[in-house]
Amino acid sequence: MGDSSASMAEWAEAVVYDLLKFAYDHRFGGREQFAAPLARQHTTVWRLMLEGRMQAAQTARQDLNLLAMAVRLNLATLDTFDWQALNEIVDVVSARFRHSPDALRAYNRKLVTLAAALTELKHACAPAPETRLAAAA
Repeated sequence: MGDSSASMAEWAEAVVYDLLKFAYDHRFGGREQFAAPLARQHTTVWRLMLEGRMQAAQTARQDLNLLAMAVRLNLATLDTFDWQALNEIVDVVSARFRHSPDALRAYNRKLVTLAAALTELKHACAPAPETRLAAAA
C-alpha cells in the first residue's frame, strides 16, 4: 500500500490540478485572478492528502475556505469539485490498472481512504455558523 500511496501522489496531483483549473475557470467565466489562486490552493490540499499529511491538509483547506469566502464562492462548490477530482482519479485508476488486479486493489484501498479523508476534512474545516452568515451577507 505504501507504494500505491507514493505512486498516486506522484501522478494524481497533475490530474487533480487539470480538473480543478478547468472547474474554477468555468465557475468564474475565465477570470484568471479568481480561478488560478483557488485552483492552486485546492491542489495543495489534494497533494497534502495524497501524501498522507492530514494536519497540513486541514490547514491548507482552512486557507482554501477563506479564499473561497473572500470571492463569495459557496463552500459546497469546493465539496463538489473535490468529488469531481476523486471521480477523475477513480477513472484513471480503473482504466490504467484494469489488467493488474493487485495494483488495482491497492489503489482502490487508497481511494477509499481519500474519500474518508475528504469527508473528515470537510467537517474539520467547516466554518462556524457566524462565519458562514458573514460570508453570505
